[in-house]
Amino acid sequence: MWITLLGKNCYDIIDSVSTNTFDGTRADFSSDFLSCNQAIVLPDVNYLNANGIFQVCGPPLPDTINRILGSCTTNPFESREYGFFTVNPILIYSLSAGFYRPSMLTPINFWVSNPATYTPVINAEISITIPNGVSYSSSSNNFSGTPSVSGNVITFSNINMNPNQIYSGTIWVLSDNNLTIGSVLCANMQLSYNSNTYTETSCDFVVNSYDPNMKEVAIDGQPAEGFVPANKTMTYTLHFQNTGNAPAFNVLIKDTLDTDLDISSFSYLGSSHPVYIRVDSTSRECRFYFYDINLPDSATNPQGSQGYVKFSVNQKPNLAPGTEIKNNCSIYFDTNPPIVTNTVTSIIQYPTSVAQSLAHTIQITPNPAKDKLFVQTSFDVFDVQILDVTGKLLLTSSSTKEINIQQLPKGLYFVKVSHNDIQKTFKLVKE
Repeated sequence: MWITLLGKNCYDIIDSVSTNTFDGTRADFSSDFLSCNQAIVLPDVNYLNANGIFQVCGPPLPDTINRILGSCTTNPFESREYGFFTVNPILIYSLSAGFYRPSMLTPINFWVSNPATYTPVINAEISITIPNGVSYSSSSNNFSGTPSVSGNVITFSNINMNPNQIYSGTIWVLSDNNLTIGSVLCANMQLSYNSNTYTETSCDFVVNSYDPNMKEVAIDGQPAEGFVPANKTMTYTLHFQNTGNAPAFNVLIKDTLDTDLDISSFSYLGSSHPVYIRVDSTSRECRFYFYDINLPDSATNPQGSQGYVKFSVNQKPNLAPGTEIKNNCSIYFDTNPPIVTNTVTSIIQYPTSVAQSLAHTIQITPNPAKDKLFVQTSFDVFDVQILDVTGKLLLTSSSTKEINIQQLPKGLYFVKVSHNDIQKTFKLVKE
């Protein structure tokens, strides 16, 4: 265990570990002092007592609140009392993939931060397992890491991070041309450091012909549009791409959070480029400023023209079943008018038994369908929405059990049938 001691005052303990002795639970620095705000990292030895607390002792000098630094034999100060701390850095990490498109490249972005103030990370390892149906193409990162590739596992080894350092990278994968539109592919990241293992999953739909400037929502790594549990953390990813014909010098994203989200719980999870963030708790607007991003256009550099930012925010406690949480964002490339993304909607679900009972009364036929779609339900009043795989609303109907879909091109669609707060979503194949 790496342990960092911080000198709170200008006469606190130690300036060297070479003259000190250790007894397994205490570090004895009786003859040394630590200068003001100086830090020292101890070797890989366990100094925790039976209660899991690090103890430190030294000469009987008063501190700024007139306490005596504990005697090494009778009264050592504990880390939780005196302001010293054990640092085995709890790394912050994130994984985010874009939508997968057949026969096209998709970025899988990862981001790792060492938030410790004084302690470095030594010999960490990042392993990313790409989903079946895609193949590894290339990678880039800001830490000069060269990955090893074994099947569908891409591994970056021997990663060393200074305190407050952020490492990020992108793995580009090529999707098979026979992927099923609407299916879900999941990438997994495993971060290993100092006998600890952290994992993250990012799942995204297979789509085709979509607007690259878009919004997606997830809970616990799974897509979270439609019905979701209450009292969960929502993870939002904002994707953007410069589809113009010249580089974008600056990118601004504005995102106003739904009133059913707890804005005080906002947490930044990562981004493709350095970003400045401003969160206004009054207006509920989050702004993401990518200054001097110099984002190339998609014709010149398809991979480099893309970016993203990812954050999480908690639902407000105990939201009522049927509560809708909606979110979209506006993306500004330089001084151009904003591009408004799709709106993602998450609906707090009823308790499982109630929801299943009510939703069971709703069905659609036939499926696949050619010209007409029929809604079977016991409700007299209901609404129908037909959306494409990007979430774009194409057709609506109210309390009509026979719907003409002849004008829709062949492909995969989502049909949402709702009655008050009860909703059921179907995948529809149009022949």
